Amino acid sequence: MQAVDILITAPLPPFLYEPLKQAYRCHDYAQAADKPALLRDAGRQVRGLVQGGGTVTPTELLDALPALEIISVFGVGYDGVPVDYCRTRGIKVTNTPDVLTDDVEWHEIGRADAIHGKAALAERFGMGSGEAPSYEITGESHDIIGGDDHTVALLSAHATKGGQTLDYKVAEIYHIRDGKISGRWAFSDDTAAINDFFQGE
Repeated sequence: MQAVDILITAPLPPFLYEPLKQAYRCHDYAQAADKPALLRDAGRQVRGLVQGGGTVTPTELLDALPALEIISVFGVGYDGVPVDYCRTRGIKVTNTPDVLTDDVEWHEIGRADAIHGKAALAERFGMGSGEAPSYEITGESHDIIGGDDHTVALLSAHATKGGQTLDYKVAEIYHIRDGKISGRWAFSDDTAAINDFFQGE
């Protein structure tokens, strides 16, 4: 059976990437040094695209993927996906719904008060507003330690906003209840820089 070609447009942690490599022919657009060359070589064969919840996917990229059938978002939000464009081309868009408990407690770097509840969290990130966020965050995982009740992830993050960039390190702790995230805490090596960079968001 011939492997299906998919395009990866966001850095993936190994526990997500390795199964994809085993099942598909993966083209790593996120890490490619020459993205136009990658699209010239493989764009016409790509049938699936994998992106993050914070990834912004321009229609110009999708124009270079004439065989694209599906965009899979490993995240709850999909505001970075041009849904109307996908609808006209018949491209399916999927996300990862129902991964949070209704009473989730979400702690952000540099914010004293937690966000309480799934609805408040969706409002905070503009999910379902149809507008792409003004910033993009990508990351590379260095270590992930998981158990039945908690998962700890050590990451390097790269943020872009209005022509500016910020690189920082993050430790994220997730509390798991009944297979869903019920709490999240995040800590960084430079909270002041993060607060300054995302001021107004």
